[in-house]
Amino acid sequence: MTNFNVNLQDYLQHLVNEAVQNSIPKTVQATAELLKQDLPKNNPDDLLTPKEASDILKCSITTLWRYEQSGKVNSLTIGGKRLYKRSDLFNALNK
Repeated sequence: MTNFNVNLQDYLQHLVNEAVQNSIPKTVQATAELLKQDLPKNNPDDLLTPKEASDILKCSITTLWRYEQSGKVNSLTIGGKRLYKRSDLFNALNK
């Protein structure tokens, strides 16, 4: 009888461990998806690379540079990289 109880206890422990191991990745993935949904999309304060900015304005990077030189678009230089605020790009589109 004792051997049966030990085997049953081991079997139940195995089932619990397996259930926990299978549910944790699913729970983590579901939580990550919820967090992604809560993140603000297209935050106006986002800083964009010249490629991303030119994609938004539907122009080449050269044209973006010309817009910058003519004062139509403002850029920031951080760590030697030119970056553009998303809000500045949309303001330029609305002018």
